[in-house]
Amino acid sequence: MSFRINRGFWLIVLGLALLPLQGLADEIKKQVLSPELEKRAQYLEHDLRCVTCAGQSLADSTAPLAIDLKSFVRRELIKGQSEEAIKADLVKKYGPTILARPPLSGIHLFLWFTPIILLILSSFFVVFWLKRRRISHELNDVIGLDMEEKQRFERIRQQNRDENAS
Repeated sequence: MSFRINRGFWLIVLGLALLPLQGLADEIKKQVLSPELEKRAQYLEHDLRCVTCAGQSLADSTAPLAIDLKSFVRRELIKGQSEEAIKADLVKKYGPTILARPPLSGIHLFLWFTPIILLILSSFFVVFWLKRRRISHELNDVIGLDMEEKQRFERIRQQNRDENAS
């Protein structure tokens, strides 16, 4: 008998604990009534990132800060603010990391193009290294030549390369 009382008690406590979360979700949905404002709010929620969640948009996040930011976006839209003005306010407060697509400027350009530049430079290095290695193997393959004959061999090979290049 006491088990049922304890179980019922804990179910009531759990239900009361979850009740405020439902109220927050209902509050956000009640803020926007017109379909146009709802569409704009959803666009902004997908275009903004949750500050506390790794890689989630505001629309996908259930974090308390994300719920507050959704509410802020909807309140500002009801006041008549444009999407750009709302984004500018949020960027001023949280920085450009709140944008799902941050602008390509400053450090972002560096972060985007550094891997590409490093890949190109490392490719040139590998090609140069492989050519040098092949040349040294060719010289080592010529067995029994003294230094003067190796230099002569290298001059002939260079002349052949020059003739092939032109």
